[in-house]
Amino acid sequence: MKWNKSMLRSLINSLFAFLLTLLSVTLILCAGFSVGLFSNKSIIKAINQSNYYNNVYQELSSHMEDVVTAAGLPSSVLTDVITLERVYIGGKNYVDSALRGEEAVIKTDKLQEQLMNNINLYVQNEDIIQSEDLNSGITKVISVVEAEYKDAIQLQFVNDIVEYRLQYHHLIRILVPIVIVLIGILCYFLLRMQKYIHKGVRYIVYALMASSLMTMIVSFYLVITKPYAGMNVLPDYYKKFISAYLHWDLMIFIYIGGIGLTISIALISLISYLKNGIKNN
Repeated sequence: MKWNKSMLRSLINSLFAFLLTLLSVTLILCAGFSVGLFSNKSIIKAINQSNYYNNVYQELSSHMEDVVTAAGLPSSVLTDVITLERVYIGGKNYVDSALRGEEAVIKTDKLQEQLMNNINLYVQNEDIIQSEDLNSGITKVISVVEAEYKDAIQLQFVNDIVEYRLQYHHLIRILVPIVIVLIGILCYFLLRMQKYIHKGVRYIVYALMASSLMTMIVSFYLVITKPYAGMNVLPDYYKKFISAYLHWDLMIFIYIGGIGLTISIALISLISYLKNGIKNN
């Protein structure tokens, strides 16, 4: 009978420790998503790491040259029109506005003005006769360049993340308090069910260590295998940004898992201290 009670108690302790591990993983995921996936700093860091604006500028410049030459204009009409500074400022303002939850407005008045002046100067230098068809063609070229510029500057991914983040915040306001309360209840029972407090702490440590190791191992595996590298995303600079963004988010989980592991080691030292105290008594 005594053996059955002891075994039943061990099973209950193991079950509570297992549930505590799952709840700890849930809490780690919530923390990781908050400081990683849905963090403004993570998005901006990924943009900088992927050299996003420079890549946008290079691809946009190349594409715009094709547009104007197809319209019978020299690439020189793009001088001071598509610049790295303009792409950087325009892109940064768009992302900052989107992250604040505001409607991002891309200003193109100076771009249009510069392009129009360059084209008019070319027409004058080449003594090209003004006509209705010519003016219509110039207007069309300017409209295409403006539209392509806006499309390249817009980072729709950020808008999507902001929308998902609002839903996520509504979820964790309910989920996190529930998880914390359940963790507290399980820890209470694990401590109360033991004759010596250090035995209850041991189960808590096992749960924390298991959840931390699981988080680190899975994150390390994804960082090494890079499944996101095979994404079919165009253009290429967009793919580079998303890859950098996901890579950094996984690193966040590794850091959080490392913190949990460090706490586990500290608690193991505490257990050793409590055991020694019991022996001395």
